[in-house]
Amino acid sequence: MTAPALTPFLQSDKRWRFRKVGKGTSTMWGAGCLVCCVTEAARRVGGQPALLPTETNDLGVAADAFTGSNARIPDLAACVKMSALRERRVSVANGDDEMRKAIRRALSPDAGPPWCVILHVRHGGALGAHFLCGFALEADGARVRCTDSAVGRETVIDIGTLEGPATWGASVFRVVSVIPIGPHAGA
Repeated sequence: MTAPALTPFLQSDKRWRFRKVGKGTSTMWGAGCLVCCVTEAARRVGGQPALLPTETNDLGVAADAFTGSNARIPDLAACVKMSALRERRVSVANGDDEMRKAIRRALSPDAGPPWCVILHVRHGGALGAHFLCGFALEADGARVRCTDSAVGRETVIDIGTLEGPATWGASVFRVVSVIPIGPHAGA
């Protein structure tokens, strides 16, 4: 199944840029990338094409899915009828090969119902808490198509190197963890 053509979210969108993320003081503009990723996944594979980041954020606040402005990914995903299982999270501690396998398993058209991957990326040599939403493999399977809400556009991550051109600031994004996210089995 091909992911629907959707315009990526922009954290600085005037409709929500100054809204607080979760129960903290950070704004969507400065720290809304994870909320945007969960919303993006729900739009692309969760059957919720009209969902907005503000709705995901509000549902997460109501369900206590945040500690300050930091979302607990499985809890936030559950608020929008998605699954992001802790045991499926793969990080650099598991090795690059395991992260590559997790990406391919989640995005493979042969793997069953479509899923997305939330990619936690390091940028500029620092471990920043920035997230991209990977939604499709390119035809040759060598790169992941992603959305980056910091700039509101698509980018790619090379599966071989787990790196891609940063769309802002630093020159390169480097994947440090992969969190598969898809619809609840009963949704």
